[in-house]
Amino acid sequence: MQKSNRWRLQGKSFYKIFSEVFDPNEYPFSYGILSESIHSSWTKSLDWDLIRNNDSTFSSNALYYKGDVRNLLPLIRYSIRPFELWCEKYQILDSSSQQIFDRIKKYSILIYTKFEEFYDGLTNESNYPNSEGKETSSHKGSSGEYEISEILSKYDSNYLRQFLDSTETEENTVTLTFYRDVAEILDILTRMRNFERNPTGFSLDDATILGLLVNIWKLLKLTILIYKEESAEFAPIPERVLFENAITAIYLLRSDKTILEDFRLCSYRNRIEMLELLATSETENFNNKAGKRLLCSINNKLALEGLENYDFEKQIKNNWRIQGKTFYEIFKEVVGAEHYPVIYGVPSDSVHGTWLDVKQFSLDGNPKQGFLPIYKPLNMSFENVSLIVPLATLPFREWIARVKLETTFLNKVLDFIDSINGRLFEKYGKKLIYHKSA
Repeated sequence: MQKSNRWRLQGKSFYKIFSEVFDPNEYPFSYGILSESIHSSWTKSLDWDLIRNNDSTFSSNALYYKGDVRNLLPLIRYSIRPFELWCEKYQILDSSSQQIFDRIKKYSILIYTKFEEFYDGLTNESNYPNSEGKETSSHKGSSGEYEISEILSKYDSNYLRQFLDSTETEENTVTLTFYRDVAEILDILTRMRNFERNPTGFSLDDATILGLLVNIWKLLKLTILIYKEESAEFAPIPERVLFENAITAIYLLRSDKTILEDFRLCSYRNRIEMLELLATSETENFNNKAGKRLLCSINNKLALEGLENYDFEKQIKNNWRIQGKTFYEIFKEVVGAEHYPVIYGVPSDSVHGTWLDVKQFSLDGNPKQGFLPIYKPLNMSFENVSLIVPLATLPFREWIARVKLETTFLNKVLDFIDSINGRLFEKYGKKLIYHKSA
């Protein structure tokens, strides 16, 4: 039955489930836009990973942004309802607990309203602000090569011996240092450019790929932080997103301008649905300050490529998929179908609500004796990161060739990263085999 239903709950799409629980008009504003950070998206790159220069070229956005407390309001709204239903279902909802739920909802709205009165807040996409950021730019990227040399200077023969022969108590510290260095090197590569080819920044087509590469190193840094903070149950989420960005970047690097444009156009799905909703209904979503900011940002993005009157007919016909292909088909072209369940499928359990993920990370017990929630943090070693790095570095190899940054030095750096990572993969793999046989 599950196979015939395409592994969907009662054969229903998530949109259909969402529509049964909440107003379907909320879908593109809530779940839809947030999905752009889960899936590879040009609009997400414009929001967070790219800076538009004065001459309409683009540069890497290596800046981080402070969180805005107003973004928590919809999360509170969607989070409270299942807890209310839980209490009702198991008959533990009394007047006191209902008052608590009501008070949480009331206070969150008051907090949001107060912040709206104070300021419009950080909207990094509004007018695509110019920012110097931190940039590493020179002819053939020699300045970037110096930064990378400084990072790698610690890796002499003694360090490598300690690195590979470290004890179990030392290995996570040594491994953490290496993966931090890898993420920093990938960061530098996105800030390097060849002045002859790109005197001020990157073209629209180059930026389509660059935004994904910036997101890759940011996700790698986030994954490392999660492992360091002993919150490994959350690591599969950025890992899965990183995989999708890497696969998509490789696919685009091997594609022509037509496919690069199609990728960008497919990213507008939720924004086009919002505009259609605005045109066909009396929605209040655009009447408040947040809605007006969102509408302004949508129009700015469309104007960037002269898409104000574009009909998106081809993208709608292809169900908003690049060239009409599912991600599985793209994955199969880039890596091979045999790797899909392990590399992309398993981490997807943490992105979508699945019983296997809940049972592994959130519950302790069994069906006969019952289950209890797990409260303690999950401490795991870095073996999963060794699976990520080869896919993370591959698009960077093809990127430096595309933008004329390829040098013997940079190729050796990426070879060094993959070599050390391969040793780590073997080391962690042997440890896992030992633990299983013990």
